[in-house]
Order: sequence, then C-alpha cells, then structure tokens
Amino acid sequence: MKNILLITLLSTLFLCTSSFAERVKYRGPGQPNNGPFYLTTSTNGTTASSNYTFGDSKNKKQVSLNRFVADNLNNLSIDIAKGSGEYVEALAEIKQVSRDKKKLFFSSLKTNFDIIFPSAEVESLQVVAEIIKIERKI
Repeated sequence: MKNILLITLLSTLFLCTSSFAERVKYRGPGQPNNGPFYLTTSTNGTTASSNYTFGDSKNKKQVSLNRFVADNLNNLSIDIAKGSGEYVEALAEIKQVSRDKKKLFFSSLKTNFDIIFPSAEVESLQVVAEIIKIERKI
C-alpha cells in the first residue's frame, strides 16, 4: 500500500513540475518564404504561455502588418476611403511611415482605394501587397 501511495505521489509531483515546449515552424498563409517564425508553447502544472520568436525585425513587422490588416480589414477599408482615421494611423505606425510622409501616405491610400480593394471578396494579403506597393512609391 505504501508503495502505491509513494508511486502516486511521485507521479503527481512529476506531472505538476514537468514542462514541455513545442516549436512549430509557421509560415503565414500564402507566404511560403516569409522567414523563420516559431510558435513556442510551454506548460507547467497549471500555467500555460505562448511566445512568438521572429527571425528578424523585418519578418516581425511583416507578420504584424499581416495580422493587423486581417483583423481590421473592414474598419481599415472605411478609413482608407476617408483618407484618415485611427486604423490608417495605426497602419502608418506599423509601417513606420515618417511624420512628414503620413499625409502623402494617407492621400495615396485614398486615391488608390479601388486598387487596394478591387472587390468585396479581397483577401487581406492582397490588401497588404497593394499597400506595400503604394508606400514604396512615396
């Protein structure tokens, strides 16, 4: 009986203090070569956490941009149509558009609205690609 109790106690202790980590190489949808991006998860007992590790700052910015556009596509389209608003301001921050180029960036987005959003079914990655093209021109 003592052995069973001791084994149970040790097993419980081991399970509560052990941790594991899993690294999964993830490439964004439709982006086969966006660099190393790992999703690392670890748990120990009752605590779970996740950590994003990016290969370099360029990939981190790209992932942030992709996620922002995907999460805010409708609101972003409204602000781009207006040429102003909190979503285009946030977009400019993510893209690190300099203060002196923000007005030109916003007006360029507004002018090219039909190119950025050619249809109601546009994919967020297509929107990102067009925004990048427009930014490079200014």
